[in-house]
Amino acid sequence: MFIFIRKLSARFIVCFHSSPQQSCGVFWTNNKFEIILFGTAFFARLIALGAAVFYYGEQRLHLSDSGGYIALAQGIVLGHGFSIDGGLTPFSFYVPGYPAYLALSLFLFNTLWPALIGQMILSSFVPVLLFRLGKYVSISQKLVFYAGLVSALEPHLVLYSITYMTEALYGFLFFASIFLFIRFLQREVWLDLLLSSFLLGISVYVRPISQYIVAGYFVMFGYYWWESASWRMPLKKIFFALGMIIIVFFVVIAPWFWRNYHYFGIWSLSSHGSYNLYVYDGASIISLRDGVSYDTGHADRIQSLERDTGVTEERANSVVYDKVMYERGLHFIKENLGTAIKLGLIDFFGFWTAHNYAYFLAYFYHWISQPQYLIPPTQLLFQGNVFGALFDIFRFILSPYYLISIAGRLMWLVVGIVSYFGIWTLWRSGNRLQKSFSLFSLFLFLYFSFIVF
Repeated sequence: MFIFIRKLSARFIVCFHSSPQQSCGVFWTNNKFEIILFGTAFFARLIALGAAVFYYGEQRLHLSDSGGYIALAQGIVLGHGFSIDGGLTPFSFYVPGYPAYLALSLFLFNTLWPALIGQMILSSFVPVLLFRLGKYVSISQKLVFYAGLVSALEPHLVLYSITYMTEALYGFLFFASIFLFIRFLQREVWLDLLLSSFLLGISVYVRPISQYIVAGYFVMFGYYWWESASWRMPLKKIFFALGMIIIVFFVVIAPWFWRNYHYFGIWSLSSHGSYNLYVYDGASIISLRDGVSYDTGHADRIQSLERDTGVTEERANSVVYDKVMYERGLHFIKENLGTAIKLGLIDFFGFWTAHNYAYFLAYFYHWISQPQYLIPPTQLLFQGNVFGALFDIFRFILSPYYLISIAGRLMWLVVGIVSYFGIWTLWRSGNRLQKSFSLFSLFLFLYFSFIVF
């Protein structure tokens, strides 16, 4: 990607300095799909940003975790280290990548706007990466172009890129790593492998979920060379490549493991995963098992944590309690295995169909408001007004607020099903690179389906 940007810049300069008509024509012909995808993505994000700020003000760009990231960034700039209390206590709930990215903007420009514009640009390159990756895997150019347009305009990706959240930066780093790895398999340029492993390691500092994806690279790489009839790469070279992946990746992420061990005596990246396992997954289990609201289940888990361990919610985000929450979270899942399996099946078959469209509408609606009951349907039923209860429920569900959310869930369900079909098609009739990529894609789908639980 970086080489592509450099070449793109060079051609852009040539376009205006020598034979403008001919050079610009060649430049457009060679890069027209990439230019259209990037332009479409960036324009969509620019429109979304302008509308958000115009209607709601800059504060609306701060979502649930934004305050924590910005507080950490301010602490870094002020010399307090990775801490939110003036340097008194090292922080371990988040990893430092995104706060450091925001801190760079604050340090250089004394504002967060350059960081936001930067992540909009990086996010706009994701459709370009997707298109280029598809070309390397020899998938239909028309198909990957349309896939790129979908990713350029998909509301999740657009809205996350204009908010102070990790998704846009992580998405670019992750896709760039995959792209470079695929290019290494095709060209056998060692710099591609080095950069791919490095960027995968850096992505862990933005979102720790990448720490196990290196296993997928091993699956893809191993199958690719196993399928090679001629075994063009000697065994010594294969082990060198695998060693490079491991060494570069772990050299990048090791400092944060050591930092947490130094301060807390725990070899862990963050306490975010174990906290989610104990609190959020536990709340989902209680909600499904007992037929209560998620908020009720969440409150129950927080109370259980304090009752069983003496750890309050404010202290639970420390990595010191990582092992406790992880073990107790797993124990709770084992105690409620049947319910947990049901949740797992819901997650697997409803891949990427989270309720985030309603979540975003709660932040970004101007003409659409969340509907409210005047009289709860249960009260109408107790009053004997069955028709009124059914009518209210029907009217409630058909409100624009929920219709948009339901449409988003259905759309991603279709995308998930089509993706599984695409993986199967590549595996059944593809060449060795396509089959290797299909294995890697299946690994990612199963991995993220599990993580989403």
